[in-house]
Amino acid sequence: MKFSNRAAFVTPSMATRWTAYSQALLQKNFPEFRRTVVFDSGKWDALYFVPYCSNSDTQYTILVDEDCFVFDRAQVLQLLDYMDQHQDVALFGSPDGGTF
Repeated sequence: MKFSNRAAFVTPSMATRWTAYSQALLQKNFPEFRRTVVFDSGKWDALYFVPYCSNSDTQYTILVDEDCFVFDRAQVLQLLDYMDQHQDVALFGSPDGGTF
């Protein structure tokens, strides 16, 4: 499958069961967007996933914690459209453990 260059998801993970649930929803709702799970090496660094985000060749990189569950495809696409129209907006996010 050819992935869209509009957005990609990056998920920092500590290898919990929530990662599988979160990724299944992303795969179901956004099959055209690339997904990358970055597993913590055991020496926690709050920014260990940043190189994976900055190396993305997509227009947007969406950081989704392993315990964030994205059910609403339309809401995420609406946010991306908003960012397209408002170049002064650099990022958006959800609260920890968020659900869309």
